[in-house]
Amino acid sequence: MDQGRGLGHPIYLEEASKVISMLGNNIRILKMDVFNEITLRHPIPGGILLNIKYFISLNQRGEVVFGNERPTAMELHAIECDQKKIDQAKYMQLPEFVKVIKGNICYLPYEDKYFDLVLDFSTIDHIRPEDLNKTFIGYNRVLKDGGLIVLVSWCADIYKYSETDIDFENQYYFPIKDLRDNFQQSFNILEEEKGYIYPFEGTNIFMYRFLGRKK
Repeated sequence: MDQGRGLGHPIYLEEASKVISMLGNNIRILKMDVFNEITLRHPIPGGILLNIKYFISLNQRGEVVFGNERPTAMELHAIECDQKKIDQAKYMQLPEFVKVIKGNICYLPYEDKYFDLVLDFSTIDHIRPEDLNKTFIGYNRVLKDGGLIVLVSWCADIYKYSETDIDFENQYYFPIKDLRDNFQQSFNILEEEKGYIYPFEGTNIFMYRFLGRKK
């Protein structure tokens, strides 16, 4: 079976770069959760992905590092459910155009049609299956007409549920059909891609990526 390419953290930067290039400079971005980011080489808590040319990260000394340039008038918002992570992001003194708030992706506290781009890199697979469509409806609501969404999620051929000590880290592996059916209710699919496959208790667990445009 064709396993496709890996869709982990290094690819997130590539995906963010591509869609920002598609949209242009004066854009507003909503990123789900704060800590699923890395630079090209080092996992840095709080690093925020932008364009490969215009991205901000934190170096090993904890200093903010800018690329050669960044888009003008960009706003980058991140919503995070864990207050400890938000506090750490504030401690890292992110630039003023990066806004991090506490919230639940099922109930986005943003205006209608505010964002040009929504980035969900393996965040939606931490919500319960019954909240899947509601979350996509929220993503659609906050996107501008013609706005783009990139979604990368763990998937499986059947549901799997992983229990951890921290409730918000519980993970669901949605079947592709369920993910696609819910996604298509709010978005037109421009691209989709299946990533690496991993055997897990007799179930194929893999990453799946959608690029969509608001209907």
